[in-house]
Amino acid sequence: MAEKGIVSEILRQKMGRGPEKEGDREVKRTSIVLPFSLYRLLKAYAAFKGRKLNEVMVEMLREGLEKRLKEEDLLKEWAL
Repeated sequence: MAEKGIVSEILRQKMGRGPEKEGDREVKRTSIVLPFSLYRLLKAYAAFKGRKLNEVMVEMLREGLEKRLKEEDLLKEWAL
């Protein structure tokens, strides 16, 4: 397994500039390319829930990543 220090160093090198401030939290703006059909589903789901698309996407990404890290036994090791 990779050591936490190695993972942190790789992330530092790959992320470039540091986070931006948005209100009281740090954020990193990025662009992703989505299939249009997936975008439509996400947008419809967000509207149905009365939430912003970004909120829904962040929540789903976080849940999916946590699940994957647990499955691969990396969650504790990479506790970022």
